[in-house]
Amino acid sequence: MFLRHMLQELGTALLDFVYPPSCLACGRGMKEAGEYLCSPCWREIEMTAQSRCQRCGCPLERDGADCPNCAEWEPVFERALVLGQFGGAMQQGIHALKFKHHGKLGVEMGRRMGAMLKGELGAVELLVPVPLHAARQRERGYNQSLCVARGLGAALGVRVDDSLVKRRVNTRQQAKLDARQRQENLRDSFCLTGSLPDCGCIGLVDDVLTTGATLDACTRVLMEGGARRGWAVALASPFRES
Repeated sequence: MFLRHMLQELGTALLDFVYPPSCLACGRGMKEAGEYLCSPCWREIEMTAQSRCQRCGCPLERDGADCPNCAEWEPVFERALVLGQFGGAMQQGIHALKFKHHGKLGVEMGRRMGAMLKGELGAVELLVPVPLHAARQRERGYNQSLCVARGLGAALGVRVDDSLVKRRVNTRQQAKLDARQRQENLRDSFCLTGSLPDCGCIGLVDDVLTTGATLDACTRVLMEGGARRGWAVALASPFRES
């Protein structure tokens, strides 16, 4: 085991020498391997925070503005916490996480989110990633939401459980569906796999919160199973003007 680890480390070092590491978001060369993104891109991600509705996570033009999302829909989750806006380095980073086999980037993004929002996430006692259907997870090789949840859990000192909720329907991709279609697409898609642990607030983790339909559907399953509180937690949300 030790010899294999040493050979892997040697192989990685050799590849980094022949092919110097580059930022997964902007392509800039980087001196240090294993950083995933360059310092300017990390700074950009950490500075994309904006005014948001604390109830549903919808981006707002300014603090105190009426939330257009909540006027039309009341989510089951009690609160939504999002690190930043889906665009630029954040968007490129999430794209690398989901489609270019960089699961460790998701762990690091989650860790940084946990460090930045530790005070706001203090009530969360358990983290549950939004599950992928088994077929889609086999295709991708991992669940990107679980990667993010593991980073968050490490930063917050909170347990992660990816076995509580199962995705029993391989639904259509949500990206091109409107809010009503998303809710219909997710109907009865999730189920509990067992009894819930005794804890106060469960954080449902996803990579992107768009309309909130996916996180809401997962939260609904947990609440119906006896959960007392559910929060939605995501790396990013696209900007929508109020």
